[in-house]
Amino acid sequence: MIYFFVMIIGITLFFFFNQFTLLLFFLFAMPLNNFSIDDIPDPYNYSDNESWSLVESKYPRKNGVLYENLKGKSTAVFFIHPTTYFSRGNWNQPKENERSIKLIRERIIPNQASVFFPCCDVYFPKYRQANIYSFIASKKNSKRAFQIAYDDIRNAFAHFDKHYRKGRPFIIASHSQGTMHANKLLKELSGNQAIMSDFIIGYLVGYKITRKSVYPLTICQDNTEVGCIVGWNTVVQSGFKIFDDEDLICINPLSWKEDETFISKQYNLGSMGFSGWFGQTALGEPSLFPIEENLVGARCNGGSLEVETIDSNNYPVRLFALHAYDYGLFFKNIEKNVDVRIDHFFGRSIEHN
Repeated sequence: MIYFFVMIIGITLFFFFNQFTLLLFFLFAMPLNNFSIDDIPDPYNYSDNESWSLVESKYPRKNGVLYENLKGKSTAVFFIHPTTYFSRGNWNQPKENERSIKLIRERIIPNQASVFFPCCDVYFPKYRQANIYSFIASKKNSKRAFQIAYDDIRNAFAHFDKHYRKGRPFIIASHSQGTMHANKLLKELSGNQAIMSDFIIGYLVGYKITRKSVYPLTICQDNTEVGCIVGWNTVVQSGFKIFDDEDLICINPLSWKEDETFISKQYNLGSMGFSGWFGQTALGEPSLFPIEENLVGARCNGGSLEVETIDSNNYPVRLFALHAYDYGLFFKNIEKNVDVRIDHFFGRSIEHN
């Protein structure tokens, strides 16, 4: 009898290992109490540069330039980061949570936001993001936690629009929880012609984005269209999916089309991996890997972006399928596409090799 139960458990774990691992991960992050207004962290003051992880692609406190030749950028990027708060202590991240700040500095900025450094001034607000457990929590708790997070994003964008953008065209880019908030923000902004006339594109990556959710905005249909949205969720072919919905938007970043045509790895201009969430070199710098050209091909299938088996050890973080590498696997293609869309927005006819 014991052998029978062990066998059943073993078979269950074999077929549902990813789901079981995710459940444990969420349980370890589950707040100890229900959401309470008494526990809401203090809000950010976005007129203070310390409330931003990046201002003009620089760290505000150290004023450390992250990319050379930063002056003269004609375009601004408002970047909304993914979930980096996994503590049981609160439903929303307190302002000075060191683990979250470390993850943003060492992973999210280098592997995601930095793709926009060559073209644009990047503005990266801190916000009281919802604890990752909010994604599976009761609606009563999760709705309140996500609303606190979104209120910060709305306030940050208002400051960005009034004081940082300075009339320049802008891009909204995001990942995961950040994309949830970006979707809501763009819907609110959609009726404001004064702002949206300067909107170039939304890179809304790594979340449940559908035509219905982004309406009245539209989905980009090629690599040059502006005033529209692109997005995708990366998975290994026939592998585990964190979002399994055929209605999800899937724009292939190797072709910038929505069809299900397979695009071979020869069109992948370069991928950037990382060894783990908190890995560092001996000098304390993020241990990002070099750009790898022609690493993987991809195709949209059933709402997900399927990639071939990755012939590299530089992409080991697989808890949420390939969610962590939604930007990194297509890093150089995104970088090039941003330039193309900016040029088309300004009406420039420039040949991009």
